[in-house]
Amino acid sequence: GTVTTLATSPFWVVKTRMQNELAVGPLREYTSLWSSLRRIYAQEGIAALYRGLAPSLLGLLHVGIQFPVYEELKRRTESFEASSNPVS
Repeated sequence: GTVTTLATSPFWVVKTRMQNELAVGPLREYTSLWSSLRRIYAQEGIAALYRGLAPSLLGLLHVGIQFPVYEELKRRTESFEASSNPVS
């Protein structure tokens, strides 16, 4: 999750900017993926390609909580079932 988010963040920035241009009018600053990446990097720096990264990473927190909780509940359920149904 985290590695994928870090790797794809610049592409999402470009996609968002291209979509915003379509909504505003006919003028196009961002014409293709690669030219847009180069333009943003040259004009605004590398940090601009990672705008919005923090909220994306926060969206991954639920996995870090949900998975351990699920495993613990599964372990307790199995333990409860084993004690409720003793094998003769």
